[in-house]
Amino acid sequence: MYYCTDCKKKFFDPKIYFERHGLTTPPYEKIMLCPYCESEDIAYIEAFKIDFRQGLLMITRAIIAIRLVKHAVKGFLNLKPSGEN
Repeated sequence: MYYCTDCKKKFFDPKIYFERHGLTTPPYEKIMLCPYCESEDIAYIEAFKIDFRQGLLMITRAIIAIRLVKHAVKGFLNLKPSGEN
């Protein structure tokens, strides 16, 4: 992921511009630009950084929340929880 220091936007694919400097054949200078403001002042940043324990904790909390909602919906609809006859 890239970050533009001028317009403060984040993006995945910079705009590519080839500066020819008057040459008719390569090599040309490859310039990466912000796709929003076309500034050259962009920086590559890590899109999302998380350690394993934080990720596992987030997944565990999501599973618990899903189970709580499922149980609440079953209670609201007066259905018996699974495993009961």
